[in-house]
Amino acid sequence: MNLENQINERMKDAMRSKDRRTAVLMRMIKSQVTEKKTSKSYKGEEGDELWSAVIETYVKSSKKNLKEYEGL
Repeated sequence: MNLENQINERMKDAMRSKDRRTAVLMRMIKSQVTEKKTSKSYKGEEGDELWSAVIETYVKSSKKNLKEYEGL
């Protein structure tokens, strides 16, 4: 199963079990992938590489934001 399908299944499971945090996170990842695919500068292929790159970027950004928040 590819990453896109895994994300979709995880989102559906989260919605069924009313796990709001996971559902919001999966939607955010899907939104960022869509944003990247539709940007004019993107010329890569759609597949696991794209999903992995978006997830990796999201994790880095979240860690950075957490450090900034803890520094307040």
